[in-house]
Amino acid sequence: MSTSPTVNTDLSRSYLEPLLNGDRNACRTVIDNASAGGIEAYDLLTQLIWPTMELLQALYKDDRITITNLNLATRLNRSLAAQ
Repeated sequence: MSTSPTVNTDLSRSYLEPLLNGDRNACRTVIDNASAGGIEAYDLLTQLIWPTMELLQALYKDDRITITNLNLATRLNRSLAAQ
């Protein structure tokens, strides 16, 4: 069980916007800052990266983002997760 801080709504929001804009550097900065703030990699994966993937799918299904937005954000999110 992890004792690191948990991912909050503000962090999720600050990650989603640049992700949808394809801003790799801003996304990387959000993750780096969260990590520096004590959030462990596992928690980032399970509480930020994966839920964001699910949110992207939901936004697309609700016609709130285009297929292009979905594909760009998904690829960027996967790339960041791999790092």
